[in-house]
Amino acid sequence: MSALDKKTLRREALARRAEVHLTRGPEASFLLAKQVQSIVPTGSVVAGYWAIGTELDLGPTMAALAARGDTLALPVNGEKGTPLVFRKWAPGEKLDRGLMGTSHPAEGSPEVTPRVILLPLVAFAAKGGRLGYGAGFYDRTLKALRAAGSLEAWGVAFDEQEEPNLPTDAADQVMTGVITDRRIIRVAG
Repeated sequence: MSALDKKTLRREALARRAEVHLTRGPEASFLLAKQVQSIVPTGSVVAGYWAIGTELDLGPTMAALAARGDTLALPVNGEKGTPLVFRKWAPGEKLDRGLMGTSHPAEGSPEVTPRVILLPLVAFAAKGGRLGYGAGFYDRTLKALRAAGSLEAWGVAFDEQEEPNLPTDAADQVMTGVITDRRIIRVAG
């Protein structure tokens, strides 16, 4: 698939996500928290994200994971072409503004290596493919973390973000699975 086709697919998927976000975003966020807790082992180091725009809000999920004693982290974007780093964070702690509209833990927060990453996405395929925003930060990050040890990478999405004909290329990292507000899709492998 050409870059132009991916751009069109991304635009259509973002519009679909925005519509779902308006109709059931808050409810979906609370349902997602239950789904995540059912598959993430207690005591894990879990990296989430601070939602931008119409991304599924992980606030309730992160609060529930913190309450049961998990260590939480949020990503910090570096320069284009570099992997993400993860800084320790707890609900209620101050966040700084990052690149590309992100929010991340303040400078000086300790870096951690997550065992589980909850990934934002634009669209997903049930076989583990993920369409992001196109910068490749998560693909580079997953590749590096997997080379260094065990990692589960779960896409987080509204159920309606599934795209059966999602294109992939050699640089794309397959997810462990996808957690939606309605189901858990584990990728065989």
